Amino acid sequence: MSILALLAACRSPTPCVSGPPREPSAWAATLTDQRFTSGALGLPDGQGAIEPVQGVSADALVRTDGEQVYVVGRSTEDTVRAFDPLDPRCPVWETALPELSNAHDLLAHDGRLFVPTFGTGALHVLDPGSGELLETLELGETLDRAVAVDGRILVADQRFQPDVRRDGVLHIVDPAGLTVTDTLPAGPNPRLTPADDGVWVATGWFAFAPATYDADLVDGALAHLDPATGTWTEVTTEAALGGDLHTVVAAGETLVTVAVDGLARSSVACIRDGEVLEGPTDAGWLLTGAAVGPEVLLGVRSSLVVGQASTSDPGILTLDPVTCAATGFTSTTLEPYDLVAL
Repeated sequence: MSILALLAACRSPTPCVSGPPREPSAWAATLTDQRFTSGALGLPDGQGAIEPVQGVSADALVRTDGEQVYVVGRSTEDTVRAFDPLDPRCPVWETALPELSNAHDLLAHDGRLFVPTFGTGALHVLDPGSGELLETLELGETLDRAVAVDGRILVADQRFQPDVRRDGVLHIVDPAGLTVTDTLPAGPNPRLTPADDGVWVATGWFAFAPATYDADLVDGALAHLDPATGTWTEVTTEAALGGDLHTVVAAGETLVTVAVDGLARSSVACIRDGEVLEGPTDAGWLLTGAAVGPEVLLGVRSSLVVGQASTSDPGILTLDPVTCAATGFTSTTLEPYDLVAL
């Protein structure tokens, strides 16, 4: 059976059939075809390949709370599905989000799931056991990533408008009462990565829109924010990294970054104690990454623009964050879209 036939079968309305229990996996990925028409939840098969185990929307995110795997449908399907990673062929539950939600993250915190939406600016709260929608906070405009810091939740609001440059903000939410306690200015297009003592914030307009490159938009930075004091500490800039900052992965004391230049090449750098090590450069788009044990996995898309001719082989690049050297590559038939460590 072809990959696309498998996906069609997985998405069939007929009842799914559980398979034999799988061995525990160290990570999970969502995969998509190059034209965003179909997708899959994939798990490593233990033999150096990735097995598509469940059909999902083409631009789905994948998250975990340490027990279940959550697949978040975005612009093409406003749903959240929970899976048992040892038996992922049938969802534990499935919840429809309000129409046009376009969820951009799912954060498991304090026994609940917090889902920020880019399409409606709402923060939805779900029960991880049943998927029931418990509460909704009308929070902002175009919400992106959410992280938990010192018992509070920080939500990036990019305040995106086509052809209008506006700085984003960070909303600080008290999860107990689901109330906003503060809002901080955050620069253009803020993207968040959890840190042990705060949060890493990447800013900067995307220079590709979508197929042209504007060097004037390589204007962002990577900084550390201590939300308790409001102190920002700049780590580096997009200009120093050589392109548009698309991906940041925290791996212990090392930050692994991916910048995309005017030729749509992805360049990896590893930042530790103020020292920057240059990593591999790939002709594809290293869209997503995750720290898995002592390694960092980076998903390699075959091209930057949907439908564009391939410039690289899709797959999962394995990186040693200490040396910033590539240590392996797993080819995939479908394109990696999102990654999470389990």
